Amino acid sequence: MEHEDMAYIRQVLANSPDAYDHLVRKYMNAIYFFIHKRVKHHEDAKDLTQETFIRAYHNLKRYKPEYKFLTWLCQIAANLCNDEFRKRKRRKTTVQEEIDAVDHLHPESLVLQNEDKKQFIKKLKQLPPLYREVLVLRFHHELSYKEIGQCLEQRQRGAKHLPQKILSNQTKGVRSFI
Repeated sequence: MEHEDMAYIRQVLANSPDAYDHLVRKYMNAIYFFIHKRVKHHEDAKDLTQETFIRAYHNLKRYKPEYKFLTWLCQIAANLCNDEFRKRKRRKTTVQEEIDAVDHLHPESLVLQNEDKKQFIKKLKQLPPLYREVLVLRFHHELSYKEIGQCLEQRQRGAKHLPQKILSNQTKGVRSFI
């Protein structure tokens, strides 16, 4: 998969921008859900996802092949989310907007597709947002602890212990679904 990504990246850098469409289609949903978990608003997540891919395209020369392309995209997305949070603080969103944003939050339903989905989502929502994000990155996107740390802008050691914490006794309700 990574070799396939590099082949498309080389094509884009060789002045074949249509090759970028393959990368966008491949990673669009992953980046959208990564962002949506942070901003909790559908329209903002769509806009930030689009901006992530635009920035990645313009900075493709800076991409370092020793990292997975998804990890690099997550870093860009995380920076954009942080910018969005700063903007939100300045414009002070209303309580109703926050309630509406929570009503649209259900990307976890794509992680599991079985009859226990509702129970899993209920248990998952009881976890802190960071724990939920780590679980999705580790078990759905199959990122390494190092890559999770890079996505979450934390040290590898700290990120490595988060999944262990998540799977500890305090989250045993979620552990049975993994």
